[in-house]
Amino acid sequence: LVDRGLRVTNRVGTPNRVLGSGFAVDPSGYYMTNYHVISSEVDPKYEGFSRLYVMRSDRPTERIPAKVVGWDEILDLALIKAEVESDYTLYPGLAAALGQGDQVLAIGSPVSLESSVNSGIVSAVGRRFLQLGDVVHIDVPVNPGNSGGPLLDAERRVVGIVFAGLEQFEGLNFAIPSRWIGAVFPRLFAGGQVRYAWMGAAV
Repeated sequence: LVDRGLRVTNRVGTPNRVLGSGFAVDPSGYYMTNYHVISSEVDPKYEGFSRLYVMRSDRPTERIPAKVVGWDEILDLALIKAEVESDYTLYPGLAAALGQGDQVLAIGSPVSLESSVNSGIVSAVGRRFLQLGDVVHIDVPVNPGNSGGPLLDAERRVVGIVFAGLEQFEGLNFAIPSRWIGAVFPRLFAGGQVRYAWMGAAV
């Protein structure tokens, strides 16, 4: 949860919050999520109030303050740290081959419904998606709040991280594949923004 204070519209204030999911990758309180969930915490262009919290499924009413350790804007990944111990962790760096039709599970908190598990299949692999490169196309029903949650295969391995679908195309949902996550995972622990070399052109 990222609390951005109040949004004022027509002199009426409403809570301005960004909901997302995540999962523990280390017992000492490190969690993976999406960059777009926590962007206001590290974006120098953002002006205004922003506070990051972790809300665990076993303590749903408690807000645990957290901080961003490392982030990758291109791959939409972020590593955050909270002062809490995790009894169960998932390792996202193991590459796992996915094929069209494979069964997958998405765990997250869509629209604040904590610890929801949705199932589906892999619709396609190797989809090109802007700067992300290739992503996994899934038919698992996900909603705002699912972003950053793990995508698991039948062996309960992390094969991806869910990120928001395209709002104008309802039902099209995607996940960042494990091979991209594994490539950047150690660099997130190093701290700060993950940067890439560019040659001055993009296609």
